[in-house]
Amino acid sequence: MNISTDQASELIAYAATDASIATTIIVGSLASWDAAGRSTQIDGFTFVNLSDLTAALLEKLAPALIMAPLVTEEFDAIDVATALAALGYKGRFRAIADDLPNVEMIRRDVRSSVPDIDFDVLALPPTTQD
Repeated sequence: MNISTDQASELIAYAATDASIATTIIVGSLASWDAAGRSTQIDGFTFVNLSDLTAALLEKLAPALIMAPLVTEEFDAIDVATALAALGYKGRFRAIADDLPNVEMIRRDVRSSVPDIDFDVLALPPTTQD
């Protein structure tokens, strides 16, 4: 999933809509982001690999929002939601996806698989071509 600058700005604005959010955790592939030249140093955001999620990290950062791509080569939203539930996370988890034809089906699937997580999908609008 390639996120444009406009889409990244939308995600940052979404995360900032709740003033109580001190840190937003973004789960993904640090190696892929580094290889693509993407910055993982953004105030208010902590970028981690799925394998880096631990109870200690969640306790230290106390995030009210965790975001991850809906699907990657390494994991999908159900994997992330399952890991978060196993760690006792009770906050919001949002999967980021390009515009999808049936977002509600994905919501139902993840919510039924991991009902203890506050899950939703952020379906990004298509990028504009200049």
